[in-house]
Amino acid sequence: MGHCLQHQKTQKSMINQLKDLVFSLLNRQTINLVSDESLKDQVIIVSGASKGIGKDVAKVLYEQGANLALFSRNLEELKKVFADFDNNKIMLLKADVSSYKDIVNVVDKTIKKFGKIDVLINNAGLFKGDYLENISEENWDKLISINIKGVFSMTKAVIPLMKNQRSGLIINIGSRISHNTNIQAKKVLYATTKFAVEGFSRALNNELKPWGIKVTCLMPGTVNTFRSLQPQKYLSPYTIGQIISSIIKLEDVDFESIVLKSKYE
Repeated sequence: MGHCLQHQKTQKSMINQLKDLVFSLLNRQTINLVSDESLKDQVIIVSGASKGIGKDVAKVLYEQGANLALFSRNLEELKKVFADFDNNKIMLLKADVSSYKDIVNVVDKTIKKFGKIDVLINNAGLFKGDYLENISEENWDKLISINIKGVFSMTKAVIPLMKNQRSGLIINIGSRISHNTNIQAKKVLYATTKFAVEGFSRALNNELKPWGIKVTCLMPGTVNTFRSLQPQKYLSPYTIGQIISSIIKLEDVDFESIVLKSKYE
C-alpha cells in the first residue's frame, strides 16, 4: 500500500511538472516595455505584488516611471521578481493585509521614502473552492480577512493622507464573478467576497468624492495566472497592468467600476 501511494505521488508530481512546462511554452509573451516616464510623479502601493496580476501591474507602472511600494507575504519571492529594479524607485516589503500592524508599517515606510501616496491598488486576494458544507470556519475567516478585511484595512490606512492632500485613487481588484448570472459550484465563498469588494468600492467612491478621491473596482474575467493549456483564451495580467495605467492617467474620468474579459472567453 505504501509503495502504491508513493507511486501515485510521483506520478502526480510528474504530471504537474509537465503542466508547468506546457503552460510556460504556450504562455510565453514577448513584451517590449518602453519607459515613457508618464507616471514619474506618482507614488503607488500595490499589495500581493510577488505574483499574478500584482506582479505584472507593478512592472508596467515601474516602466512608466512610477515610484512603487510593493508588498507580499513572501518577501523572498518579491525580491527575486524585482531584483534588478532601481531601489530609488521601488521599495519591497513583507506584509500581510490581514494584519493592520503590517499595513500601518507599509504606509509609514512609503511616506518616509516617497513623501506621499497617490494610488493604492488593493490586489492581494485568496481563492478556496469547495462546496459550502465542506468549508471550515477557519477557511471562511481566512478569506474574509484577506479578500474583504484586507481591502478595508489598507484603504482605511491611506484615506487620512489622501484627504489631507485632497486627491487620490484607490483601485480594488474585484472579479467579474460579481456580475455572473450563472456562478459555478464551489465558488460561493469567493463570490461572496468579490460581491462585497464591488459594493464597498461603489459606496466608498461616493463618500470620498468631496475630497477629490476616486475609488474604482476593476472586475476582470479569468486571468491567465494559472496552469492552462489555452492561456491565450484569457486576459493577460500585463493587459490588466495597462488598463490600470490608463485609469491612473485619466484623472478627469471617474471609473466607478469596470467589468472586462477576454473576447475569446
